[in-house]
Amino acid sequence: SSIISMIKAKDSCIHFAVKVVLQASVIGMILLATVYMGLIMLASYHAESLIAVPNDQLLAHLSKLLLGPYAGVVAAGAISLACFTTSVALTVVYANFIRDIFGRNSLQQRHAVIITVGISFGMSILGFEGITAFTTPLLGVLYPALIILIAARVVQKFYSIGKKPLVSS
Repeated sequence: SSIISMIKAKDSCIHFAVKVVLQASVIGMILLATVYMGLIMLASYHAESLIAVPNDQLLAHLSKLLLGPYAGVVAAGAISLACFTTSVALTVVYANFIRDIFGRNSLQQRHAVIITVGISFGMSILGFEGITAFTTPLLGVLYPALIILIAARVVQKFYSIGKKPLVSS
């Protein structure tokens, strides 16, 4: 959001915006890749201790194993806080998406949040294994199509200004 605000505030050409977004994306990818590679390395090193641990508890168990019982609890708390802040942000984004679908004037923000939390509650009853069993086949089919649509939209937005759109919106 701050990158987008910066781009909107600067009266620059579209190439500057693309450059800033790409630089921010590369930094984000490098940081995420570093974190994931570190987690993979730690999990492979402690694989024998993680065999019987359920998938949704792997990170908390690994942090308790590495940091001990007291610092492990702090790390588990940090993981919980990170999950909570992510869920709050996703709730707001999805509530805004629902309001855009139904029209901002016809649906209040509070009602959109209640709908979003209701859907989230319904999915939480399934548990981690149930959600992954449901979404894995669906995402395996949808991800390639979504990536193509997103790429086409980016190309349309940045390089086909004034021309016939590649993807209708």
